Amino acid sequence: MLPRRLLRGHRVVGRRRHLQVGVIGHGNMGRGVAASLARAGHDVIVYDADGAQTLRRPSTITAVDSVAAACRRADAVLLSLPHEAAERAVVADLLEARPPLVLNLGTSSVGWAREAHETCGGAGVAYLDAPVSGGPEGAAAGSLAVFLGGDEAA
Repeated sequence: MLPRRLLRGHRVVGRRRHLQVGVIGHGNMGRGVAASLARAGHDVIVYDADGAQTLRRPSTITAVDSVAAACRRADAVLLSLPHEAAERAVVADLLEARPPLVLNLGTSSVGWAREAHETCGGAGVAYLDAPVSGGPEGAAAGSLAVFLGGDEAA
């Protein structure tokens, strides 16, 4: 489920709002998250530094060749990356495209979560720390538990 503010003013598909969602990281977790969002009727754009990872995706998901391309038209960007170093590199890249909202699904240190929040906020990008529980099976089934941290306005 995405924050309510994203659900306002978007095209309705069935009884749900239709969003453009960028997913950065198409490994075990990101692949399931992207597939679940696509099944729910959202437009999903994925990027993975290992382009071979994006070959294993449903045809309803678009793969792109850069972080900026995944962020450019997104209502929200989800980070599903293996470690903090990768998160740091991607946050630096995505600030060029300035998506309205970034949700980091990884388990990050408190220090990095605060730093990312300040860095993104300074560039006009809302940032939510959103670690998940449920593993690849939960990601594929669309049943992850998400623990949100950040500004309530986001």
